[in-house]
Amino acid sequence: MKKFILFVMLGLAFVFLMGCSDDDSFMEPTATPTMTVTPTPTQTGWRSVGPSGGDVVQLAVKPKTPSILYAGTGGGGIFKSSDSGGSWEMMNNGLTNLDIEELVIDPVTPTTIYAGTMEGLFKSIDDGWSWHFLTSEHTGIIVINPITPSTIYVGNYSDGVFKSTDGGQSWSEANAGLTNKQILDLAIDPATPTTIYAGTASGVFKSQDGAVSWNESNSGLPQQCEAAKLVIDPATPTTIYAGMYGKGVYKSLDGGGSWNYSGHREWSFEILTIDPVTPTTIYTAGCYQGDCGLFKSTDGGVSWDRIYSLPIIFWNDLAIDPLTPTTIYVGTDSDFDGGGLFKSTDGGVSWKRANSGIRYYSVNEVVTDPVTQTTVYMGPLGMGLFKSTDGGQSWNYTGHRGYGYRHVLAIDPITPTTLYSFYYYYSSTYGLFKSTDGGGSWFETGLDDHLISALAINPLTPTTVYAGSDNNGGGVFKSTDGGGSWNAINSGLTNVNVNALVIDPIMPTIIYLGSKKGVFKSTDGGGLWHNVGLTGTNCNALAIDPVTSTIIYVGGGGGVFKSTDCGESWNAMNSGLTNVRVSALVIDPIMPTTIYLGSKKGVFKSIDGGWEWHNVGLINDGFNALDIASGNPSTVYAATNEGLFMRSFKAGH
Repeated sequence: MKKFILFVMLGLAFVFLMGCSDDDSFMEPTATPTMTVTPTPTQTGWRSVGPSGGDVVQLAVKPKTPSILYAGTGGGGIFKSSDSGGSWEMMNNGLTNLDIEELVIDPVTPTTIYAGTMEGLFKSIDDGWSWHFLTSEHTGIIVINPITPSTIYVGNYSDGVFKSTDGGQSWSEANAGLTNKQILDLAIDPATPTTIYAGTASGVFKSQDGAVSWNESNSGLPQQCEAAKLVIDPATPTTIYAGMYGKGVYKSLDGGGSWNYSGHREWSFEILTIDPVTPTTIYTAGCYQGDCGLFKSTDGGVSWDRIYSLPIIFWNDLAIDPLTPTTIYVGTDSDFDGGGLFKSTDGGVSWKRANSGIRYYSVNEVVTDPVTQTTVYMGPLGMGLFKSTDGGQSWNYTGHRGYGYRHVLAIDPITPTTLYSFYYYYSSTYGLFKSTDGGGSWFETGLDDHLISALAINPLTPTTVYAGSDNNGGGVFKSTDGGGSWNAINSGLTNVNVNALVIDPIMPTIIYLGSKKGVFKSTDGGGLWHNVGLTGTNCNALAIDPVTSTIIYVGGGGGVFKSTDCGESWNAMNSGLTNVRVSALVIDPIMPTTIYLGSKKGVFKSIDGGWEWHNVGLINDGFNALDIASGNPSTVYAATNEGLFMRSFKAGH
């Protein structure tokens, strides 16, 4: 069911390169969160390695084939499972908006599905394989007449109720008698479908003539109540439950004629679902003053037992297997360990994550440990930082839970348990943090007023750290005490927003900076900067040859440029590239003539120092970062707007 206000996470993915260097048990909310992923093959050998989950906001189970279910997400569109949540595949063909608000299956012809999105209403008549657009108006809560399913009702938060009698092709307003058109939920009587209930911002309304007219039905409800959720007992349709914002649960035994309090006073509810086989069993979930829980009643709402507690802002939807009702699914937001879908087969006693294949989260950053090739860090959008010690097969949360619309991460090349991490969340929360125990704990190191866009660590003296900024005039900051204190080092820079920083691995007093104003260079550790070319190029990424440090590569809107004389002159290196905007570059540390670049047109590889490029797959909505596993340069990780991918390349290919 649709939430009162769908929380859609908005973010920016920022791309920078620094230097040259699902089915978990989910029983203990205080334990260290873990994500286990089953890598899946994708185009030309790339494998998705997470993160699984995200904002699962809608669930729909096929009534007669409950092994088939659908999950609507806040940003990733619709996913389908044919094995009771064991695995999922994306079903977005024809969807032009991927923020799903509602998902309803036709009860008579279950190959027909309706999806309400932030853009409008879509319909599929082939089990979700393809979608066609119906209308940009009236999108919101959807209910279908269970006897005549071509009759559909839609309610939204601003315009009231609309009705279609031709499967959504045309609509008419159905608001007569509604004194409040802020529709939060709709429920239809399964036995007498001309009887409909509307939960509004001022209580409950009832229609007995197919929404031709409405009457207020608030006797016994608290004043100024917002009826967020309505469910009808399928066996006794005169029994109705209403979940209120900040008022708890109420129950009516006479079709809404009167209501009685049923529990959870002062709680606000996102979920209210009734067991279709044993309708005295009801599930509800909500929050009160930061305490969020999932509750179950087995006596028709007389008493309630908490069956699960999580630090999750939103529990979005709960669906019950209609043939085996002890199997239940719950969709959550990503605030706790990536969120996503959870499944219980024992009526809520125990839960397991069921996210395998629900992968659409943008990953801002990926960095590999310079010593241990199987240790990898990634920063998924809005989920915090995660660490893998098995090359991306499983992930553990390491910090900044719920944060990260930008991640920038740097690892000490000598003591790789020391890390620096910048995260950015919305417009007011950000900071540069340091860990000395491999991400186990973090402490702030300053630069609170700056959005850090690049980090670089001196490879010979790693207590010297450089941070590039792209706000408040941009510029570069330097610390010589491992982040204890910082000084601006901007002589020669005027309002230069930094995109990338690299340090010469042989002469680390030489530093290069990439920006919209071209490439800048310092030969004295940042004391003085001067422009060394590409003035009209937005330089997104920099890479320096680890063996011959006079060779530098720049990637940007004009493709790839190469200098063999420390930046004094540049040559375009775009053979095989056509209108490719480069957002990431990485050099093979063993064979530095092998280079990879990331772009929306995919990953490109050169084995001859950039003279010729070949597309090696992974065409993606957006490319954010690339890195190569230490000690195993055949393994490449790619952070994209559709998740983290990895591929193993053969030498010379």
